[in-house]
Amino acid sequence: MQSFLQICIVFACQVGGWSLQPTLSDSRSRGRGARTVAAPKERTVLAAARPPTTRSEVVVSAEVAASPTTPAPGSAAVQLALCCAIGSFCSLDRVVMGVAIIPMAADLGFSETMKGLIAAAFSLGYGLGIAPAGALVSKTGAPRRTLGGGLLAWSLAQAATAPAAPMGIAPLLASRTAMGVGEAACLPSLQVIAATGVAAEDRSRFWGFLTASLSLGTIAAYALTPAIIDWGGWPAAFYACGGGGALLAFVWLATAGASEAAAPVKEEPRALPWRRLASSEPVWALAAAHAASNVFLYFSVAWLPSFFVDVFGDSTGSASTASLLPFVAGAIAAVGAGTASDAIAPTIGLTRTRKYAQSVATLGPAASL
Repeated sequence: MQSFLQICIVFACQVGGWSLQPTLSDSRSRGRGARTVAAPKERTVLAAARPPTTRSEVVVSAEVAASPTTPAPGSAAVQLALCCAIGSFCSLDRVVMGVAIIPMAADLGFSETMKGLIAAAFSLGYGLGIAPAGALVSKTGAPRRTLGGGLLAWSLAQAATAPAAPMGIAPLLASRTAMGVGEAACLPSLQVIAATGVAAEDRSRFWGFLTASLSLGTIAAYALTPAIIDWGGWPAAFYACGGGGALLAFVWLATAGASEAAAPVKEEPRALPWRRLASSEPVWALAAAHAASNVFLYFSVAWLPSFFVDVFGDSTGSASTASLLPFVAGAIAAVGAGTASDAIAPTIGLTRTRKYAQSVATLGPAASL
């Protein structure tokens, strides 16, 4: 499996114009008394986790202690490939309910209001968990174990949805809220892993591929969930996705999580600058942009399949097929946007590049709607 993942990430890096080179320092020595050999200045793309050499002002994110160990290039490639797989499961698990709710509502007599409460329960848990998850990553310096724990937690909650639904609305809402809390650990952990594992000049491109993997997870959910429901009923969809996520969590914890645990961070936890974050204009701008982008995202995840069923009379399979089309376009655009951002950032600056990209990402869907 490791060889397969390495082949996949090498292919992706070749498509993206990356190279898999070991991390090189300015000089290194081998053994006691060995002469110092100057290392050539090569462009490192999949860099090892390392602390920043200079401390910049903390505005949007807290400083995170990095692991002092240097993983081999192949290990870094596997970890980044697994990050994309986890990102896909993160989106896939969100979307399953949007498809399964159609036969669930018919079987259990859910009203439209009840369907809305079920969708909101996940968002409630996600909103409650996102700040503690980010603080946990920042204070412990263990993003890989935090990511693995979150993946295992939300996968178990996903599987628990199937038996909870017939028991009543309270157990069902509890399982969906717990799933939201678990998924809250995903993006903060992935951000730190990318920040310490990918060279700065290629970070936008990596995030493009990672964002594309999120869209691919959504596409997979829309494509596969109707077939799973036809085979084993709507409970099978939750069991299958929860079981697959739990298996991926064990693989991640046995590889990336184990390497992180073998070299624990010895620095003392630092207090987060909550007041500076709360008064930061960039933080509020990012929050507003994220909230705006979530309008269509959560509408599509929670309601788009039901919309096609109620308005056009589509079957569950046809509604899911129609619902995945925006995410196909999103996956393609994410890779293109990341590559373009890396190309133009050296000319116009990283901040302006991000502002332009976010403007297109916000105004484009608004114009389409």
